[in-house]
Amino acid sequence: MDKIGILKNSLSGFSLDQKLQIKELGRPIPDLKIEKQSGSGQKSRCRKFNKNVYDKNSCICGCEETNKLFCFVCVLFGGDETWSKKGTDDLIHIWDKMKTHEKSKVHMNNVFSFSILGKLNIRTQLNSAYRNDLIKHNNQVDKNRYVLNKIINCIRFCGAFELALRGHDEKENSENRGIFKELVNFSAELDNELKVHIQSAKLFEGTSKTTQNELLECMLDVYHEEVKKEIANSPFVAVIADETTDVACEFQLVIIFRYLCKGQPVERFWRFYVPDGHDAKSIAACVLNVVNPLLDQNPNKLIAQSHDGASVMSDKNRLKTELQVLYQREELSTTSGAVPLSILLNEEGLNCTFQETLKLLSILITIPMSTSEAERSFSMLKRIKTFLRNTMKEERLSALGMLSAEKHFVSGIEYFNNKVIENFATKKERRMDLIYRKL
Repeated sequence: MDKIGILKNSLSGFSLDQKLQIKELGRPIPDLKIEKQSGSGQKSRCRKFNKNVYDKNSCICGCEETNKLFCFVCVLFGGDETWSKKGTDDLIHIWDKMKTHEKSKVHMNNVFSFSILGKLNIRTQLNSAYRNDLIKHNNQVDKNRYVLNKIINCIRFCGAFELALRGHDEKENSENRGIFKELVNFSAELDNELKVHIQSAKLFEGTSKTTQNELLECMLDVYHEEVKKEIANSPFVAVIADETTDVACEFQLVIIFRYLCKGQPVERFWRFYVPDGHDAKSIAACVLNVVNPLLDQNPNKLIAQSHDGASVMSDKNRLKTELQVLYQREELSTTSGAVPLSILLNEEGLNCTFQETLKLLSILITIPMSTSEAERSFSMLKRIKTFLRNTMKEERLSALGMLSAEKHFVSGIEYFNNKVIENFATKKERRMDLIYRKL
């Protein structure tokens, strides 16, 4: 039986009894007919396959059909294609290749899986200690996430009300360590678990400047993901971009998106940018770098001017008919404004009948009438950089701007803090245990 040929499609397709039978039969060790010529001229040598190969390594097996060598455990469980699918007949470098292969993580896992095939999980079988360690670890993760959740709330509070996160002197004996530090300490007085953490933490207290910046970055990431979802579900989107020079005499560009969300027009702050130059080309490139990835699948969603919207309507004559019907209906005579009319047509299930009208209404609602939202963002920028720190990094500034401008939206994001913690935990290895283990 050519066992290798049968097993190349993975062991997962076999029943447990068949798997155990394959394990009991062991690896196939046929006498292969492999000859390899090495060197040239008088130094030419012919290497022939010798069955002693199987004795030198417990994983090497052979296939008579392909006349090649394989790794038996990797054929069973999958891995490096050379050893699990294609095979090798390179007798000259066989041992170098095998040594490299044996050091791979996949091979080691496959050896382990093969050794416990048909047995109970060794960790579960031998280790009540492992279970206890798992429970202890996950309980500690619960505590750490609880503490981090409280710290995130303190950062959100400072950001929402444009309060300084850092003081000029944050030492223990300082009389004024800054609003954020004092807010965390005040919260600790009301929360014993947070208090114990702050008093006993050696590796990760969670209040350092670096941690603040990383948490702010994670908050901005989570916020952007939510805005992307809304933009994806909106028929059209407009971009508002404006520039100013801040109190640190640095050129800043703000980008805001306007679109329909659940029938209502919304304007979402995206972030501040520092373009490469002050000319139109540099600003346009900066805006396009933001917009293109968001609308990659559907660039026609972007409308910047009211006359651009006309190209979205597929049938102008149909639109004329629809408007005539709407204006002649007494039931609609009391409806004024694009937003109420759009909501009414959707709620009454008339969106299919008045398709072009709804498109037109969506365009009218989406197109920004002024740059007042951008001006509000610059006002917020001025306050943040004047009262906090005028040398603030772009990422930190955008995150604080988001927490201030979009505090109501952020408070409505379901499980916002948990999403921030997940993002924070997976970005890089942390000194604090934040990832749960599974049995």
